Amino acid sequence: MYSIKSFRSLAAILCSFVSLSLSAETSTNPAAAEKKSVIPGQEFTAAELEASANAAKAWLASMDGNRYADSYDKMSSLSKFTIKKDEWLQIIEKTRRPFGSVTSREVQDQRTAIDPSGMPRGDYIVMFYKTKFSRQTGYELVTLYREDGKWTVLTYQVDGSK
Repeated sequence: MYSIKSFRSLAAILCSFVSLSLSAETSTNPAAAEKKSVIPGQEFTAAELEASANAAKAWLASMDGNRYADSYDKMSSLSKFTIKKDEWLQIIEKTRRPFGSVTSREVQDQRTAIDPSGMPRGDYIVMFYKTKFSRQTGYELVTLYREDGKWTVLTYQVDGSK
């Protein structure tokens, strides 16, 4: 069965993907993200970028409302295959709840990839946010995966600013 360890393995692969995408060219201008891609020549349309950003925003509303079980239910089937709901809830309780409530969130970057190495084939978008929480400022990373024509959340990470 899949465990927290297997989820961390998936997260490690995604961190490599994200590191590659964020180091390729960092920008705080979301409009400029339209032409950005981890794989040159494989850009997404403005409508696709907007749809993915809206999907991330809707999913983050569950997180912001402390509806962690709901956030799990809205995740991709690949995520659910990798981690059980009770494991997700344990991880989020330990990593997200300590930050407190969200007071503001700003998109820092949006990156795309098609069939990235080491990942299942498909379309991916990574949303990177700077978020002010009631207890500290942090950074959130939401990885979306296109599943059955819809953008679904594959992974979520939160880290406090140093």
